[in-house]
Amino acid sequence: MATATITSYGETTSGAVARGTTASPTALFIDPEALRQPEYTVYLHTISRRPFMQPNGIYRNVGIPACPKDKRSHCFMRIQHPVQLPRLNPDDVNGAPVWKYENGKAVALGICNPDYIGTDLSIQDKELNPETVLSSGECNLTRQGVFASMNAEPTEEELKKAEARREAYYRFRLQEADGLERSNPRQLQYILMLDHHMAADYFGVEANWHRAPSSKVDCPNCGQKIPANVAFHYDNGRICVLDWEKSWLAGAVKKDDVPEPKRWWAEPVNASTAPAQSHSYEDMTREQLQTIASKDYNIEVDLRWAKDTLIAKIHEAQKV
Repeated sequence: MATATITSYGETTSGAVARGTTASPTALFIDPEALRQPEYTVYLHTISRRPFMQPNGIYRNVGIPACPKDKRSHCFMRIQHPVQLPRLNPDDVNGAPVWKYENGKAVALGICNPDYIGTDLSIQDKELNPETVLSSGECNLTRQGVFASMNAEPTEEELKKAEARREAYYRFRLQEADGLERSNPRQLQYILMLDHHMAADYFGVEANWHRAPSSKVDCPNCGQKIPANVAFHYDNGRICVLDWEKSWLAGAVKKDDVPEPKRWWAEPVNASTAPAQSHSYEDMTREQLQTIASKDYNIEVDLRWAKDTLIAKIHEAQKV
């Protein structure tokens, strides 16, 4: 988390522009005693899952990271009031700097939206006039979940308000893309951006403009181009199955349709009609062999017998 401070190190160019002279590097010394003590701290939070780079008149560019997936919000910056900006004194470029003071709340609000005026943090909950919205453009990060607070940990009320603003913004982007898809599909490709896709993911919407391209492969059965890893597809109205079990789970086929070599389940054994060939007994379970031995051959079965013992007992009974 960044803490905003204004300092100056090294050389600062003076503003001397008199005829016959040129601007020259000037050492700027800051007297710590001249600094005002911080009065309070304003915290900047984000709930957005994407990063931003916000232009700013004081900090030039403010990098705002994405809120981690395992967190509801993330505090990315602290601004102490007053924000103190050293400036060269135009009347004495070699002397002490002139201090300019900015209100910490106003600076924080300017990072959220450059068009915010004043120091009232409640402006973040108010609707801006259309002219302001148009002029701020994509720099208005408040509607995407970036907000200023007097709390290091935002309150539940602040989080709900930020989430409501973000949801309203996502709904606006979703309606924008859907409207253009119907009225001007060609223009849609020029306005689509990350926020439209994040809005579709947020609401779980499937749209033509949001579908990710998928690779096609040749079906090993019919040779038709199909999406990779599908269990079945239709070819001229007929179902073409690649994975019978997954197709049955999806309700596309019945068990009676499954060819015998492709059957993944064990058919129940009827003890009275069980084949007597010795090799078939090897494929049976111990429980099935116990049933055959007791019912078909009247053998007093010991439940501790292994499969080999059961098969031997059955063979002995068959010879009698």
